[in-house]
Amino acid sequence: MVQFCPTNTKPVGVMSNTIETTGTTLCPNRHPVRIGSAFCSGCGAPVTQSPPAHTANGSSTRNDGLAVASLVLGIVGLFMGLCSILALVFGYKARRRINTNPGLKQGRSQALAGIVLGWIGVAWMVVLCSVIVTAVATTSNPGKVVGNSGSGNTANSGIPNPGSGNTGSTGSVGATGGAGVVSSIDPLGVSCPSSTDCVAVGSGAAFTIDGGTTWTEGATSFSTTQTLSDVSCSSTNDCMAVGGGGDFGRAFYNFTTNGGTSWSEGNLPKNLDPLEGLSCSTTRSCVAVDDNGDVVSTTNGGATWSEKTNANPDGNSLSCPSAKVCVGVGVFTTTGGVRWSKGKLPTNWGSYLWNSVSCSSISDCVAVGNDDDDQLHDDYAGVTIYTTDGGASWSWGTKGGIGDVQSVSCSSASDCVAVGGNLNNKAKPISLDAIYTTDGGATWSQGVLPTDSGIDELSDVSCSSTTDCIAVGIATSLSGGGAFLTADGGATWSEASSS
Repeated sequence: MVQFCPTNTKPVGVMSNTIETTGTTLCPNRHPVRIGSAFCSGCGAPVTQSPPAHTANGSSTRNDGLAVASLVLGIVGLFMGLCSILALVFGYKARRRINTNPGLKQGRSQALAGIVLGWIGVAWMVVLCSVIVTAVATTSNPGKVVGNSGSGNTANSGIPNPGSGNTGSTGSVGATGGAGVVSSIDPLGVSCPSSTDCVAVGSGAAFTIDGGTTWTEGATSFSTTQTLSDVSCSSTNDCMAVGGGGDFGRAFYNFTTNGGTSWSEGNLPKNLDPLEGLSCSTTRSCVAVDDNGDVVSTTNGGATWSEKTNANPDGNSLSCPSAKVCVGVGVFTTTGGVRWSKGKLPTNWGSYLWNSVSCSSISDCVAVGNDDDDQLHDDYAGVTIYTTDGGASWSWGTKGGIGDVQSVSCSSASDCVAVGGNLNNKAKPISLDAIYTTDGGATWSQGVLPTDSGIDELSDVSCSSTTDCIAVGIATSLSGGGAFLTADGGATWSEASSS
């Protein structure tokens, strides 16, 4: 047996080949003593016995209770999230206790298992909470499909759902007259950023959230002597509209950030003629044109505008499929309006009035117009041209049987819809007209429109997809307007019904 002095842990003598398991005889002065002696034979000091580390019958160590609790709580926490937190608390505490008392405590593996299960439970709680929060947010604010569409003289703003038209729009339910949907705003422009959401402008503004079936007039900030001629929506919430106070009135623009419910007026450069067309490729990037050939552009949502005098000398409409690219009949830019270039147009293109252009991409655009003839005649015919190189060169489309075409909207490189009306030799509308193409404007087919709608001429169209379009028009005999809907790309049309 190895003997120790209680004041020093080093052995003081060897009395046996094996370590005594029932205790160690100790001398305070390091002298060897015999087993069972009460006093040291060398110094006479009393001998004490050390406490046993273990007994012959088994270990004195035991499992830590917190480790066991951590394991149990970790398992339960997989189903009850709060228990996972307790499993982590008990597990880490048990592991600290075991580390500081290695000979007295067991349960390290249980504590570790409890910690691992605790973290798994916490992670599961985080995932579950995220799913619940997302579901609640979606239910309370389902949102709307966002697209980039515009309309008016300058065509729609954005790829993939551009639109356009010289004018056109629809009003809110009210008054009397055509196509089941009428309004006192005498609409001149429409833009549909989705299949359900459209905004129309004229002597006021109106919007629909059910695909054109019903319309509501929004609150505007301009007077009744002013007219909005075009509107372009870059999302279901954000739209901009431009116009002026008659032939000699000032130019102005209005904007909405709530889908047309309310409008505010912004500032434009001075001495601009009334703006006829607008195209917004994003909520911040828009280009507008007046009938004198001046072009103004903004890259900060209308806070400031840059003016390019005589950049579009013929005053034709523009369409901007991106923040950098805008295309008009005879002009185009790839620098966001900083520099403009001339495009090559077909022979005799200058003998026509170009009412609308729409670009579905930075390369593919279609423009429509009609005879520029002071002596109106029965075959007062519309014309179409198209480009596949971003306005650098243009080609004629078929023009037989097409009436006075006012607006075009292209939802893809191949699919476009155009609307207008047929005039007689006294410039009186005699029928509505709608045509469509599926080959990018090379050939066109006649659409079928309702009769006796009360609408004399369709002035604008906006397509939110290759199948869904809304066209609007006005009645010359009554104050008001109506809307027509197509769900097959312009082949057949139906009247929007009021409620």
